[in-house]
Amino acid sequence: MILGDENKKIMQPTSDLHNLIGQTLSMIITPDQQLINKGQQQLASLELLETYTLVLTEISVDNKIPISIRQLAGVLLRKYISKHWTRNIENFIEPEVPEEIKCQIRKILPSGLQEPNHRLRVGLACVISAVAEWDCPEAWPELLPYLINSLKSQNKSLVHGTVRVLTEIVRDLDDKQIQVFIPLLLPEMYRLIISHEQFNIRIRTRCVSIFTLCISLVHDIATYEKQTCLTYIVPFLSPYCDALKKFLVTSDSHACDTGFRIEIIRAFTLLFKSFPKLMQQEASTILQSVWNCLTQNTENYVATVIYKHGDMDAAVDSDGETLSFECLIYSLFEFVQYDSWSKNVSRYVEDESDDSFSHSVRLSALELLLSITSEFKREAGVGLWKSVHRHLSHAETLKSNQSPRWWKLHEACLLAMGRCKQLLTDMLLAGFVQIDLDAFVKQVPLADLNQFEYPYLVCQAALFAGRFSRSMSAEINTAFLDGICHLLMHAQHPIISLSSLRAFYYYCEELGIEQTTDILKYLPSIFDGILLTLSRIPQSTYIWPLESLAILISVDEPFVASVEDRLSTLAIEMFVRYVNDPLINSETTAIIKGLVHNNLVTNLIQERLIPVVESICYTEEQQKQQKIATNLPPAVLDLLTTVLRSMDPPINRLLMEKTFPIVLHLLLTSDDQQILLNGGECLCAFLSCASKEVLEHPNSTVYILQILAKFLNPKMSENCCTFVGKLIRSFIRVIGNNQLSLGDTLVQILKAVLAKLQGSSILTVQQSLIVVFAHLIHSNIDDVINFLTSMPGPNGGSAFDFVMQEWTMKQHLFYGPYDIKVSIIALSCLLEHAMTNNDVRFQTLVVPGDQVIYQSSLSNHQGGPSFRTRSKTTKMPEQWTSVPLVVKLFKILVLELQNQINTRKELKDEADYNDDSDLEDDSDDGGEENSNGGEDEGKETMNGSNAKMKSSLNEDETASLSKEDEITKYLNRYDNLLDDVFDMEFFNEKDPDALLSPIMQIDLLEYLKERIRHYALHPWFAFFRLHLNLMEKQALQKIGINVN
Repeated sequence: MILGDENKKIMQPTSDLHNLIGQTLSMIITPDQQLINKGQQQLASLELLETYTLVLTEISVDNKIPISIRQLAGVLLRKYISKHWTRNIENFIEPEVPEEIKCQIRKILPSGLQEPNHRLRVGLACVISAVAEWDCPEAWPELLPYLINSLKSQNKSLVHGTVRVLTEIVRDLDDKQIQVFIPLLLPEMYRLIISHEQFNIRIRTRCVSIFTLCISLVHDIATYEKQTCLTYIVPFLSPYCDALKKFLVTSDSHACDTGFRIEIIRAFTLLFKSFPKLMQQEASTILQSVWNCLTQNTENYVATVIYKHGDMDAAVDSDGETLSFECLIYSLFEFVQYDSWSKNVSRYVEDESDDSFSHSVRLSALELLLSITSEFKREAGVGLWKSVHRHLSHAETLKSNQSPRWWKLHEACLLAMGRCKQLLTDMLLAGFVQIDLDAFVKQVPLADLNQFEYPYLVCQAALFAGRFSRSMSAEINTAFLDGICHLLMHAQHPIISLSSLRAFYYYCEELGIEQTTDILKYLPSIFDGILLTLSRIPQSTYIWPLESLAILISVDEPFVASVEDRLSTLAIEMFVRYVNDPLINSETTAIIKGLVHNNLVTNLIQERLIPVVESICYTEEQQKQQKIATNLPPAVLDLLTTVLRSMDPPINRLLMEKTFPIVLHLLLTSDDQQILLNGGECLCAFLSCASKEVLEHPNSTVYILQILAKFLNPKMSENCCTFVGKLIRSFIRVIGNNQLSLGDTLVQILKAVLAKLQGSSILTVQQSLIVVFAHLIHSNIDDVINFLTSMPGPNGGSAFDFVMQEWTMKQHLFYGPYDIKVSIIALSCLLEHAMTNNDVRFQTLVVPGDQVIYQSSLSNHQGGPSFRTRSKTTKMPEQWTSVPLVVKLFKILVLELQNQINTRKELKDEADYNDDSDLEDDSDDGGEENSNGGEDEGKETMNGSNAKMKSSLNEDETASLSKEDEITKYLNRYDNLLDDVFDMEFFNEKDPDALLSPIMQIDLLEYLKERIRHYALHPWFAFFRLHLNLMEKQALQKIGINVN
């Protein structure tokens, strides 16, 4: 058929054009490419006809035509409408659909909502929505009434199509339409939502979405017609909330799934944001449902996603949105974030803490900012300041226009700068950022301190000034201190008082206690402010005032002495009252510790603690009458330990006389595990810090020996005995560590240690007991060896055989810098003794040497690595080579040498990186090349080395070990050692006596280098060399020892 001139619109009879377009669509869906091309060309010509869209519409809704052709017609119709329907379209293309054609299309399209085929129905619903966007309601006033009536139909296809259309067009309703249609629409949406037996879950999910859209529309117009709009929403709140709460906690089924819950959470979130007062009465029950929803879904999520046990379905709806549990979590977080700081001071403290674990959009944005500034320091520092400058300029414009939004920009800028304080300070010092900080502080944070109508801004201004106090002049700091003292006394909102105290804390932390003399005159006001704040806030927010109090008492001893009675009473009362709160307990302990440090009040605070210690010895009935918490006794023992470790000798006489007998009594009579653990540590503290007074106390030695006998009894639970080795060492140190002076006492202790070690299965206890022998070996090696040799062991041999077996097999598992040093030096002494005296006991005792790793068990058939499963372990358990004890001692020292070398290198590399992370150091690169070269050489010689081992062991199944496997096997055991060795503050808290020991002054790497080089000159070294593995040989080569 000839279509005529392409530039001339030709009107054709509808029936003829209907057939022609149908034939053209049939050509396009065939697999023949030539027909497809011909059809596309013909279709391009047909698009010029005025009735083209009308025919496509008729084809789309004609159920006599094949589905594939109708679907294609629907797609083409939607595409055509998006470009030609009206000239108001942004990307409009000629020609425009004539108005008479539009009218006919609008009459035909609604019938497509009844289409049984789901995909075709969805496509037609999208076409209706596209037309409605431009024509409803002005040119299509009958659409909305038709849709409302369709919701009542029993035809599920029609209901589904109607809901799809409403989802798109409700958002475009104007004020007049809202007033008419929302009262008609919401009852029908509610009916569909609760009809889970009749309608599928996706229809009902969209109904919740439409309800949320209605809430949003009502809220938007409520700003100027509040009362009128509320009449549209109030009648429906209660039934909707009841229904949605119910479905929120319903388990997955045809009634509810993750996507449905996500929409419910979104609806609740918007309701609380839009109408907080109306929702107040529903808040508690909704929050409970939200929490239940989270907890009910967590187990499945952890099992399938975290632990990878199965797959967790993540459905995708027809709009392409993922309906996963993660999406539900984000929606839950958004809901919870609504909780206002003004109503929840605890949430404010939690959110604004530097180490907050809260979740919110604000905190997520802040975390992103900190990540960027950490990764791109210079660029981020410059960019941050530019952003702050731009936002502050915009804030000034808003402020001049009387907009209340200006303060939020100020607050956000101060927060960002405060959290990036170190970066900005570095940028200032380096000259990358030019800021007159004093001028900035005067203009922004100090000025904002007076904006009492914006409490959050006042808070952030105070925090900013505290964080930057080191970089500010004395004049500015004085103004700042005046400001926070004024806030503490006159602020009405508790969050301002809390932030003022936090700012004081930052001030002292930044400047250091020694440089805070200018703050002395403010201490009375700040102290009174702390007490006032504590009386106005809930327990959950005590942490900031208590931290401020802890730092205040370290500023000026005379001031603390002037308020000691109020301060001590407060700290002790809070310690006892809130003993179950670990944060408050920690801070009150720190305050009491600070008071003990103060020479002007140390005796007073020690005496004030006596009644507290005495209370833990009350009978059960007395404790109930006094309302004493069940966990107070162990907490008090821990506090007493802290006091003893913090004071300068001598101990207060009354404290010693009253509390020491209580500690002994509890250790001898109690069976409570925590009391025994904390009491044991407390007894160690008495032996360390008041040894003279302990010896002078009547029968103290007898009681301590009875306590040791109790803990060393094999029947005593090992969980109560982790401190026992330290207690024995402390006792021996006080009494005297010479066997001759102790006589039978020491022998009896060591026998009990042996008995306990034989029945022990916990590494911490085993290490603690073995180190007792290690200590004695340092000064009495011959006596210890003879004692162990004379005592029977559990397996028929001597105790010497048993202890050496246990010690050498577990040495690589020992942790803690002090115990490792004591043990390694003791083993070195034993090796020196064995070599010098040619002691046959060290030659005849055979112990495990190196672990045998079978290549066949560690590789798959393709030659790749394999995992050692439980079944493989059962079939082929761990096996070890056998070596004489004297050889094992040498191998242990070499292993520790390698560990110390690696540790030192890691620290050096980290220091080099921190000193100049942006520069490349050629010398370091060269060192790495040398190291890598050694590794490559080791790989080349590994097969030969293992062949020798195989030959010497006469084990045919032993295969070659790769260097990486071997080193990993040995050195990975020391992964956590760096933390123990170099976190001296933590170590001092755990074992202060050990830190002060002369042993801790020994450089273990230098010690091992000296001793091993000395042993390498001994004739025994030739024998040792026969038993060295590759890693051990490389370690010796690193210190210049030839092993070839």
